[in-house]
Amino acid sequence: RKQGWKLCPDGPKEPPPPGYSGLWVTNGQCRIDSIGCAVSPNYPKPYGHNQACSIIAINMINPTITAESFLTEKTYDYMHINGNKFSGTDGPRKEAVVGLITWSSDYATAKAGWRVCKAAVSNPAAQRAGVTAA
Repeated sequence: RKQGWKLCPDGPKEPPPPGYSGLWVTNGQCRIDSIGCAVSPNYPKPYGHNQACSIIAINMINPTITAESFLTEKTYDYMHINGNKFSGTDGPRKEAVVGLITWSSDYATAKAGWRVCKAAVSNPAAQRAGVTAA
């Protein structure tokens, strides 16, 4: 009988439940926290080396995200959104999301990581009608 560890690749995640709305990790070591924000691996502790993940916005009206916390190794560890690169302390601020959000770290320095959340969207017409914009 063999004993020990079996290492498996971190493949695609489960699909979201029916009717889900928010950020969703499609693959990799990132996760969605208890209030629906996407966080880097091991957040709020430093992420690891050679890590990557992909995140999508599902069923969100005007999906926009903002970094509540963002500290990565500048010029080496990146978040990509709509062709824009975010690194160092320059995280996304009210960044519209079209397509996949990707994250990757290199083989060297690891930092505290990041937490990105759905940004509040101002909608004066909806507020006048008594509807809360999310």
